[in-house]
Amino acid sequence: MKCIPIDSADKLQSLELELNDPTSNNFLMLFMKKVGGINGREFVVRNLRKIFVDSFASKTSWCGQRNNIRISNLKVIKLLQDVTDSIFKLTDKEFEKTASEWFRQSKQRTQRDEKKSSILNTK
Repeated sequence: MKCIPIDSADKLQSLELELNDPTSNNFLMLFMKKVGGINGREFVVRNLRKIFVDSFASKTSWCGQRNNIRISNLKVIKLLQDVTDSIFKLTDKEFEKTASEWFRQSKQRTQRDEKKSSILNTK
């Protein structure tokens, strides 16, 4: 999966096209399982961190509000939900809340990382 981590709309589109191939789909599913987590919430968050770069995630939203890229209807998200459900039996609501919160907070993480790097660069 050369598209991961996703840091642009082009890479996202490439991954979505790649997931039409069952081999790529299985590869990503195994990748997600290997990332792991101790519970459903941690599993979702750890995988989102591996799949999406915060700076790109800040340009997305769960429902696509404010001219952001809609994320809830993507194949990669559906696959993550299916894998999570097969391991942890997370409800749809719990998955949606966890994933949408992660995307919502991506702007804060990006700003915090930029602030940290600017402080380190001035030293």
